[in-house]
Amino acid sequence: MLLAIWVAFLSAETGFGYMFITPFVTGGDTRQIASLTHLPLWGAFIVSALGIFGCLYVLPRLMSPRVSTFASDKTSFFAITMHPWYLGTIGLLAIYVLVVAVQNYAHIANTGYIGLMGVAA
Repeated sequence: MLLAIWVAFLSAETGFGYMFITPFVTGGDTRQIASLTHLPLWGAFIVSALGIFGCLYVLPRLMSPRVSTFASDKTSFFAITMHPWYLGTIGLLAIYVLVVAVQNYAHIANTGYIGLMGVAA
């Protein structure tokens, strides 16, 4: 049950997060939806404000009573709600750094820079 609650709220947080980034992205799903609906910049900022409101006000108030039934104190509540979030964020950032590093290395290798660095060394 706790896993279902956590996954549901994480999914909603992702949706609100997409709303939050609407005025700041230049590509992807969010930008395409804004472009196809001819959303003006001021409208994108309203969508962003709704996303922030959802993440910082709506979700905590909906999630807290549900998680409190499983948590006996503040420490366990924090362990249930925050640890998975920030550990997952750190894991994703590590994966992104690795992917970017590998892609950049592949690009450098394909353009001959590796050979030039070997000559310079």
